[in-house]
Amino acid sequence: MDKRLFFILLMCPMFFTTWATTTKDNDKEQQWSVKAGIGTSAAETESSNNRTFYSSPDASSNLFYLQGDYYLTPKLTLSGGVYFEQTGLLDNFSQNIGLLRVNTAGLTVGSKYYFLPKKWVVQAYAGAFAQTNFLNLKRTTGKKYYVSNNQYRGAGLDVNYNIQRPALTIVPQVGLDLRIFSSVSLCVDFNYQFGLWGHQRCDFRFNSGPLQGVSSSQTTSNMKPGISFGVKVDFPMRKVSSNDLDNLFEILFGILSGPRAQDRYQSPYLR
Repeated sequence: MDKRLFFILLMCPMFFTTWATTTKDNDKEQQWSVKAGIGTSAAETESSNNRTFYSSPDASSNLFYLQGDYYLTPKLTLSGGVYFEQTGLLDNFSQNIGLLRVNTAGLTVGSKYYFLPKKWVVQAYAGAFAQTNFLNLKRTTGKKYYVSNNQYRGAGLDVNYNIQRPALTIVPQVGLDLRIFSSVSLCVDFNYQFGLWGHQRCDFRFNSGPLQGVSSSQTTSNMKPGISFGVKVDFPMRKVSSNDLDNLFEILFGILSGPRAQDRYQSPYLR
């Protein structure tokens, strides 16, 4: 993503917080929040015993999510949202997240409990969620031809796949919210997904390269650990002081633009 676009997207909540709130909002209790983020996870895989080469021990995934929290009490939330996850199979033969990619999307619902006093800058929580899969519940089978661009580069593989993504996934989760402003927090979450039902299996055979004629299979587990990072905005918003906002502008501008840009744009534009 272009640095300038990233800077604008990151600053949008700050601008809105500054100009859309009044000092009266500072006295209101936090009632709900919106959180967006990205994450990654890796599921263990098992390969057939007759393999004579290295097969990836993990199947990696990328996660994108949007979540809302409603505070039933100052420390207990009712949470829900939407997610999109892309899982890559046969990772060791690809420089990205797998030769064969499987998409999952659906709704998330659950609850979180915050342990620490609300006045603390760091907030820790534990929670549990249920993820539903609405995108591809049906069992999918087929055959595709791939060329490895990583291990055994250039080797061709005939891949037979049999995939059915879990319809329901249970996700216990712990996390930390780091408040950078009164209404904006950076978040890190750790989770472990338990997929119910479903399966992911690939049978493949090399038809070229040094392992021509060798065949194997790979089965991916429905259980996997994951980590995600996000930004959370609390409502009603609390006003940010202009001094704090100016300091953030200067820090982020220096990080994203580098020293040469700082030399070009001196203090009248940064202060």
